[in-house]
Amino acid sequence: MHKKLILFSIAMMLVVTSSCSNTQASELKSTQLFVEKKMFRSDYGIKTTYHLPSPSYDHASGEEVLSESMGLMMLHYVYTKNESAFENLRLFCEEKLKNKPLYVYREGFSINALIDDFRLIEALLLAGETFNNLDYTNQALAYANVLYETNTANGHLVDFYDVQYKNRNNFLTLCYANFKLLHKLSTYDSRWQPILDDTKATVHSGFISDSFPLYRNHYDYTSNDAYNEEPIHIIHGLKTLLHLAEIEELPASSLQWLKQRIDEGTLYGSYSLTGEALTDVQSTAAYALAARIAAVVGDRLLYDQCIQRMEQYKIKDTAHEMFGSFGNAETKEAYSFDQLTALLAYDAEALLK
Repeated sequence: MHKKLILFSIAMMLVVTSSCSNTQASELKSTQLFVEKKMFRSDYGIKTTYHLPSPSYDHASGEEVLSESMGLMMLHYVYTKNESAFENLRLFCEEKLKNKPLYVYREGFSINALIDDFRLIEALLLAGETFNNLDYTNQALAYANVLYETNTANGHLVDFYDVQYKNRNNFLTLCYANFKLLHKLSTYDSRWQPILDDTKATVHSGFISDSFPLYRNHYDYTSNDAYNEEPIHIIHGLKTLLHLAEIEELPASSLQWLKQRIDEGTLYGSYSLTGEALTDVQSTAAYALAARIAAVVGDRLLYDQCIQRMEQYKIKDTAHEMFGSFGNAETKEAYSFDQLTALLAYDAEALLK
């Protein structure tokens, strides 16, 4: 398995836009141009939303920047071998998102988010190999060492650390567990191996049922009722499936469930723990994540179906100011997460070559 994990990393580093089909390369380009022209600030920070609603403490929007957005786009630039663009985003993170010793999840805040930090580390490690730049590798490993001190406790991963109050939470959101990265880190630093083993056990034990083969949202290390009973947010659920697929531990029942939802066009935003859809809302990001899962498991038919479903939400009118984006042409709502997960879904086609 470990050998295949290493080969997977190499494959992802070789992704370039030219490896996409001509049609897909054109679709990727239109979305990338929308992001770069309409969602980049002058300092290369990526706006959370294209539209500019009133600022909110609870939810980032408008000109605010999330580390999530920066890491997703950094991965895209590594996959498309654009080092100068990657460096612009890396410098932004250093200058605007660093609240020593951590990168905070949101500009101006004091808390990090483990999933976003793992993504930044993954992007830096891949950049170090892709661009033959040891500085990126060293930065990634140095930051991983920081995270070991801040976001592990008693042999467990935890979601966040607050640099202002110097405390951490006591639970793990299961989709934060990037197993592929944890394996890679363990090859550099053996302290990560027991963390990887513990985290895998925690996630696998969060499997809901064969009839609804997704995973719980959170695990509380201090509670007798360790796994919460909240409905499943499909974005969280799909991220967990993706992380498992990347280490070849995705249950066959989970893949079959996903195939059925894609075939029917019924991949909804949230589900009860018994598998009942709680909304009829669907999203670009859900189908984009499903496309990445399909690419990782090597299912071309499923991948093409996911891309087709995803592109139902794409604005293809060349005269529209939001041409190339995934959003609402009438309200002009568009979210960075949708655009960036779509870019990574396009990038993932290279795994099927």
